[in-house]
Amino acid sequence: MAAAHGRRHPPFGSPRNPVDLTAALVSDPDMLRRALDVALEHPGTDMIGVLLGNADGDIDELTDAIAKAHGSTDQPLVVVWTGGNGRARQRLRELGVPCYSDPGRAAAALGHLADFSLRPPLPTGARPTGTDPRAARAIIEEARAQGRSRLDEYESARLIAAYGLHSAPACTARDPEEALRAAADLEGPLAVKLLSADIAHKSDMGGVRLGLTTPDGVRDAARDILAAAAREGVGDARLLVQRMAGGDRTELILGIQRDAAFGPVVVAGFGGVLVEVLDDSQVAVAPVDHAGAVRMLRSLRAARVLDGVRGAPARDVDAVADALVRLSWLATDLADDLLELDVNPLLCGAAGDGAVAVDCLALLSAPSEQDAR
Repeated sequence: MAAAHGRRHPPFGSPRNPVDLTAALVSDPDMLRRALDVALEHPGTDMIGVLLGNADGDIDELTDAIAKAHGSTDQPLVVVWTGGNGRARQRLRELGVPCYSDPGRAAAALGHLADFSLRPPLPTGARPTGTDPRAARAIIEEARAQGRSRLDEYESARLIAAYGLHSAPACTARDPEEALRAAADLEGPLAVKLLSADIAHKSDMGGVRLGLTTPDGVRDAARDILAAAAREGVGDARLLVQRMAGGDRTELILGIQRDAAFGPVVVAGFGGVLVEVLDDSQVAVAPVDHAGAVRMLRSLRAARVLDGVRGAPARDVDAVADALVRLSWLATDLADDLLELDVNPLLCGAAGDGAVAVDCLALLSAPSEQDAR
């Protein structure tokens, strides 16, 4: 708080920020009202914290003064009331005044509020072109009709494709012979993966084979993966044959989560198999615009990688930002259905080469949770 200068004050008090009203407040509780009036009038006041302790004898007068000040300004005002019987804290909360018993928590709350006020406003621009909420909902409704709350990788890729995100070309197969026919259509180095709505981490059980270039390699990989799935008791085991993305690319992770306080949020970070080790990500409330998506990417600790390091070319940040914007609208439109979605990895090429998703998994909200909404 701030106080007027030029007035006499005891040497053990302070009229400057922070204002110390001294123990004289006990004999003259109205001092708090007067001090708050001065603080509210002072042009340098941005927020106010009132610290009181063991002042239960003047609860009514002090809380009335605080409530009056709180109601007369739009500036943040919090109270720390330590000690006592707790009645003052309860009364202030009933009056709508934030009240704490711990100064550290009060300072943290004001700090977070100040940080939030400095953030750019949420986007107001239109959704990107090429989004199809109806097609996305149809994929989810089909899974719900089968009693599932998880989409498999192929369904998840179709879900993000409905919002214009590019995935590596892929075909499904039920057995090694179908996998061979799919491989003939796709060409190039291939990946063969276990396809199951019940298995989130396929590589942990030997469910991923990469860099396959011959029919025998595809057949053997398909046979081995299905055998491994049978040993693990995977009831819906199928195969996904996917063309591998070529070239020098950086692995990122993009995702959707549902936050208890903020609703749907989007996540961006450096990903791949080391996503949990790197722990380098940014989160924003959905939807985000292109500028907001770029800010998220540039805020990553390892953002310099996107500009090219050790002779590598700069990455296509605009393509990743576009994918993030599209995911944010997917999160917004399907907020009641989508609990979580991960695109990991999203492979980002050099500037102009775009970005391509090579793995995606979506988790749906439980039917009871959806009904509650």
